[in-house]
Amino acid sequence: MIICLNVLSWCFSVGLLCQPPPVPDLYGSGRLSGRPPASACSDMDHQVSQNVRFLLFQRGCAREQWVPWLESHTSIAPSKLAALVGSRLDDSLIGEPDLQHLATAFGLPADAAELRFADLLGESQLNVLAENLRYLLESCPRGGKKQLAEALQVTPTTVSRWLSKATGISSGQLNKLNQYFGLSPQTDLRSYPLFLDVEPAAVSQRRKWALSQLEGLPDDAFQSLYPALKRLLEDR
Repeated sequence: MIICLNVLSWCFSVGLLCQPPPVPDLYGSGRLSGRPPASACSDMDHQVSQNVRFLLFQRGCAREQWVPWLESHTSIAPSKLAALVGSRLDDSLIGEPDLQHLATAFGLPADAAELRFADLLGESQLNVLAENLRYLLESCPRGGKKQLAEALQVTPTTVSRWLSKATGISSGQLNKLNQYFGLSPQTDLRSYPLFLDVEPAAVSQRRKWALSQLEGLPDDAFQSLYPALKRLLEDR
């Protein structure tokens, strides 16, 4: 029974190789959903999650280390930290003791009001578009910048300018960027912090994740999974 469940789970993961990504949740949560972008301005139910992810990003903490870092710097239960980072925990369910633990870990004032009410990303005046582009290009193979320039019919120098200042980019070019990386047309790379998402959104990032998971499987687990993978990929 356990093997069957594992096979189904892995089949779903590998199926991402063949499917377009869902719409990124524009609530700043790192989840994937079909919610419209208009909701992003009014929803504050996951402000703590976005603030925590932004602070981890500021510290240069690798995405896969976000939860382990919090585990080592707070006494909050790992399952609760995973839900917080993945934005599966509503702000109303995060009590003051947990906020104080988080504030202490990040060196914030003890009242932790910043974590609950502030928009730390907005206050930082970080160039969201430039950070999004850097994040998306990280998953591209060598020469990704040149290939992106060719696809958008701009010069590599223009792409470099976008990465440093993100200026001089048109709405049409933003639409082409969404198409190139396999993102939803609704994704506004100028305002939505894709680089703070926990789940990979671009097709190239999902391929990279799925392949890394397959490569990390023990031989016996891969052998048991192979027939299902073969059927899945052959039936595309």
